[in-house]
Amino acid sequence: MAVRLRSYTMAISNIFGSNLIMIILLLPADLLYTEGLVLAEADSIASFAIITGIIVTIIYVIGLVIRSRRTVFGVGVDSLLVLAIYITSLFVAFQLR
Repeated sequence: MAVRLRSYTMAISNIFGSNLIMIILLLPADLLYTEGLVLAEADSIASFAIITGIIVTIIYVIGLVIRSRRTVFGVGVDSLLVLAIYITSLFVAFQLR
């Protein structure tokens, strides 16, 4: 909806917020889960998705900090890297299932 309203800052903030809150929620979940570590119970696809989400968030944070004006085909280098990771992660997730 934020993109439709052309509020791109809100859209990116929503993505970052969603990714970061999931990472932050792992600590209390791990503390409250009495049968061991929460991530030890996760299957390979869930673990891969968590790692991919962390990597993508780190790339975007670095892109925001560096603020490079370089583009490839009108798209930022960080966005192209995230797109490549996304496409690769779809292929890997399909292989893991």
